[in-house]
Amino acid sequence: MSRISQNLRFFIIFVLIFGWIFSGWPQIGNFPPRIQKAQAATYTETFSTAGNFTWIAPIGVTTSTVETWGAGGGGSIGNAGGGGGGGGAYAASTVNVTAGTGYAITVGAGGAIDTVTSGNNSTFATTTVVADGGAGTNGNTGGAAGLASNSTGDVTFNGGAGGVGHTTGDVGGGGGGAGGPDGAGVTAAGAGANAPSAGGNGDNGSGGAGGAAGTTNTDTCSTSEGQPGTSNILGGGGGGGAGSDGSGTCSGGNGGSPGGGGGSSEDSSPINQVGGDGQVRITYTIWTVLDNGTNPSSITVSPGGAATEADAFTLQTSTSTDTITAVTVTLATNTTSSIAEVAITNDAGSTIYGSSTNPTSDSFSITLNQNTLTANATQTQYKIRITPKSHTNMPSPPGATYAVTGTITAWSGTNAQTGSDTGSATITIDNLSPSNVTNATSTPGDTQITVNWTNPSDTDYATTTVFRATSTIGSLRPTEGTAYATGTAITATTTVACVVGGAAGANVGCTNTGLTNGTTYYYKIFAADAYANYSTPGAETNTTPAAASTVSCNTDNASVSFGTLSTGSISTASPNASTTMSCSYANGCTLNISDAGNGASPGLATTSPAYLIPSATATLSAGTEGYGIQSATTGTGSGATLGLNPIYNKSGNDVGGLFLTTTVLASSTATFTDREVVITHKAAISNLTNTANYNDTITYSCVGN
Repeated sequence: MSRISQNLRFFIIFVLIFGWIFSGWPQIGNFPPRIQKAQAATYTETFSTAGNFTWIAPIGVTTSTVETWGAGGGGSIGNAGGGGGGGGAYAASTVNVTAGTGYAITVGAGGAIDTVTSGNNSTFATTTVVADGGAGTNGNTGGAAGLASNSTGDVTFNGGAGGVGHTTGDVGGGGGGAGGPDGAGVTAAGAGANAPSAGGNGDNGSGGAGGAAGTTNTDTCSTSEGQPGTSNILGGGGGGGAGSDGSGTCSGGNGGSPGGGGGSSEDSSPINQVGGDGQVRITYTIWTVLDNGTNPSSITVSPGGAATEADAFTLQTSTSTDTITAVTVTLATNTTSSIAEVAITNDAGSTIYGSSTNPTSDSFSITLNQNTLTANATQTQYKIRITPKSHTNMPSPPGATYAVTGTITAWSGTNAQTGSDTGSATITIDNLSPSNVTNATSTPGDTQITVNWTNPSDTDYATTTVFRATSTIGSLRPTEGTAYATGTAITATTTVACVVGGAAGANVGCTNTGLTNGTTYYYKIFAADAYANYSTPGAETNTTPAAASTVSCNTDNASVSFGTLSTGSISTASPNASTTMSCSYANGCTLNISDAGNGASPGLATTSPAYLIPSATATLSAGTEGYGIQSATTGTGSGATLGLNPIYNKSGNDVGGLFLTTTVLASSTATFTDREVVITHKAAISNLTNTANYNDTITYSCVGN
């Protein structure tokens, strides 16, 4: 056979076997193995004591399988061969329930001895699921079975009828078996002559065995009376019928639980052959329920902060426990770049069950391998805790704010799952640079500089840090997350000039002292918020400190007196007025004058009698009243020269008029030392001018430009 044919044959065989396994074709022997689906864990609560109870539907449970067994009837007492009691019926349904709601349960009591009264019904929620009880008997007839037709449920089965006693043989019948999930209970056979019957088995499949029959009439029954039916959770067997010792002392067997009928007895005061009590059994899926806890308050934190509670969630099982091995955490979109760790902890944060560092996905699984998280039937709260990254590991400035939320969206455990974690606090990780300061200025002084600015209006503004250097600072900026103090050295040439607070939006500043005059200082100003984020790129200003500028002027003759004037000539006062002036202002200085006159007008004045020769810019002429001054500079001093006001830069008989208000006499545009201005006063009178001594006072003042 060729290799190609062999390969084809192997392929065909493989396909057939594969199809056999997964197609659901019938098994031959135990091949192929069955493919089993994982089933959710279930829990069964059984009520088997006669009485009334309340069942509270556990958390997470919305449906349950309810099974009920009616109680068995009691057997009769009969010297002439009594009958056995009937077995209880079975009823079951899948019932919708509401977690936390109570449901009434009745477990029927077994029938009493030698009475036709039936064993009681067993019920769930009064009428929702009902299993009929078996009838008792007080004669040789067997008690009737509990009937499916008298029961309520999706599935119902009859109990078995009690066996008939045999009057001739004076032997009893056995009790009927209880119905169950596999079918009806078995009816006990009637007793034969000298042959008591055994009890019927509980249901057709897995119920309890019927009790053994008593012995025949052999004049003894102490060890061979009818035996009780076997109890089995799926349906009790009927009790065995009694034999006879000829003296009426033999007893039948009790019905097995649940729901077996009692066997008959010849003992007139027996202690046995009562019917078995009924039963209610509730089976439901065990759930682990996720729910919202009491979430912490939302908060804003800084990079590098401690682990902070973001979400509270609860876990609770319907019953028993569930070991949670992993959870899925879902974060707000695009926030992982700000997160160093996400941890699952107990409510107090003292126990960490598992964590994930530097997550990169919005949704990710955390294996709970640090401590065991066991959910149980008590609702327990847990936390998601978020640790922000340090400033160093955050995105570079200006950064951003990250509104982090986190919830549990899935988990791994044994039980079926339900519920959700829908809410979370918001942890705002603030890595956003504040706005820059505005209106930055620097004002020089003598060995000092005052820096002023306007703080940003950011609501989280905290402080302003100012760097100072003797060269351009460039791209240097504070380290995020670092608090600085005045005087801290940043580099060999850069120092923290000051750290200033103040309100957001306020105009503030600081003064640096002890600087070197003539050296230019460069400043860079950075606002910081409450989370130690610094503005970028910062605001810059620079200036050079210098000694304070001064100006001085000294006039040797501010007042002038002409004595007696003559109409035939133009008079010149003697001596002339001389002003010496020095100036260190970079933009120079100005020499100003103002005339006293008579207080109302400028000019030469006399008080006895009162008369004024007015001052005006003019060319003086003998015989005509007039008064004014001429100005000139000398070659003394150094530095910048003084420029004269053209009004007073006169010669000959031309003069400039004076004013009561301040008027510029001379000025410079740079510094100078000991420059001199000489003032010459000239006057003329007419024939009408009063003869008197005339005087005038001129005020000289100097200012920096």
